[in-house]
This record gives sequence, C-alpha cells and structure tokens, in this order.
Amino acid sequence: VAMWDGTALTPIASSMTLVGINPIVPALATFDDGQGGGTQLYIGGRFSAIDGVPANMVARWNNVGWSAVGTNLTPRNAAAEIDTLLVYDDGTGPALYAGGTNLRVNNDGVNRATVKWDGTTWSAVGQALTGRTWSLAAFDDGSGTKLYAGGTQSGVGFIYRLENNVWVPVDGGASAQVVRLLVDGDTLYAAGSFTTVGGQATSRIVARRGCPAVSACEYDFNQDENIDLLDAQQMAQVFVGLITPEANWLDGDLNGDENADLTDAQLL
Repeated sequence: VAMWDGTALTPIASSMTLVGINPIVPALATFDDGQGGGTQLYIGGRFSAIDGVPANMVARWNNVGWSAVGTNLTPRNAAAEIDTLLVYDDGTGPALYAGGTNLRVNNDGVNRATVKWDGTTWSAVGQALTGRTWSLAAFDDGSGTKLYAGGTQSGVGFIYRLENNVWVPVDGGASAQVVRLLVDGDTLYAAGSFTTVGGQATSRIVARRGCPAVSACEYDFNQDENIDLLDAQQMAQVFVGLITPEANWLDGDLNGDENADLTDAQLL
C-alpha cells in the first residue's frame, strides 16, 4: 500500500502477513465512520495483519498508523478476501460495503459475499450467496438509487441488485461472471467474461442506462416490462393522432420544453 502526493509515492505499509498464501490488497475507499476520527482510508484484501497490527481482511489508516476494523468479521479460510469497497447510504445512513468471498459475520458459520460496516459493527447484506462479489456500485436507473453487485453468483445471474435486502437478478442476469461495475452519470457499465446479458448478445462489456426523466419510466405502453423502440413507436403514433392515448400516456415532457411531442418520442 502506498500514497501518491502528486510528486512521489510513499509507502504507508511496511509489512503484511497471511499464513499459507500471499497477501493482496485490491480494494480502497475513504469513509467517515462517525466515531470522531473523520474521513480515513480503508483497505480491503487478503491479509491477517498489517505492520504487526492484527486485522482480518480490512484495515483503517489514520495518516499515522493502522487499526483493525471491528472484531466480528472473520475469514472462513486463508483464501477469504475483500475485493471491493463502496460507501453507500441505503436510507438509514452511510455505511462501508465490502464484497468478496468466504466472509463470515459473528462466527455464524455462514459464508457471505457482501457485508457492511456501520462504524460500530459488521453485518450481512442480503441473503447468503455461495460465490463471490467482485464489484459494487450505487446506481439510479430512474426508480431511485440502489446497490448493484457483480460477481460469480450464478444463482442471481452474475449481476444483481439489492431489493428490500434481497439480491435479485438484473434484467435476467448475465451468462457468466461480472468483475467490474462503473457508474458514469446515468449509465452503469458492467464488464466481465459474459457473452449475453438479459438474453441479448454482448462481448464482455455492457451499458445499462437510466430513464432520461423520471416520467419516462412510466412509458411501458405494451406492458412487456421494457422501455424500448416499440413503446417509442406507439408514443409517436399518439402524438400524430393515429391512436388514442390512455390517460397517463402524455405525462412525459422528456426534454423540458413544456410540450409532449415527437421530439419526446425520439428521446424515448
């Protein structure tokens, strides 16, 4: 682990240990746990101690030294690992979410792939999954910001979203593992080894875009649970008078010009 100050790299850890396998640090995040220390650096990976300080898979740096993060997150075995860290607020306050493999909380004997630190304790996120969470992202598809995850979880289609503390597949899921998620504006990018997502062919990278406006999410005219070209065609026919709209069809002024017209249909 090293720190870049704009001119040079400075090591901030001199030793890291783990019995039987090489240590690794693939995850970094900054987080204020609300306990008075302010924003600090958190690292996640595969290790049992850093600079002589015992720490299971997660450690905290306060610009002076390292400390463990809680006591109730433990590894199932030496291969247990944190692969991603993300600060996310589910409405109850910000927490540090960690994804990985072979994670156990409160020594309950259940393997977890995603957990969270609220500043006081670790807790499980969603149901117990058997594989690995490689990446986490907070994304708003037009229906509110939710937690998305990508991994090797075949039971939830390799790309999944947290709904009422349950992991569910996104658009039918991907055909193979998702290793990276990236949010850029209203677009969520996913990359991995998959060749199809939601039944559509794609070569290992895919973009999921949010609705251009909140009202646009209401325009599933043919009720096939997709906002697509067929809906835009029906919307265009409404605007030129070929078909009669239902009551809620003309709610969407997508470009904000105070007119629901063909330009809005083109945007949809």
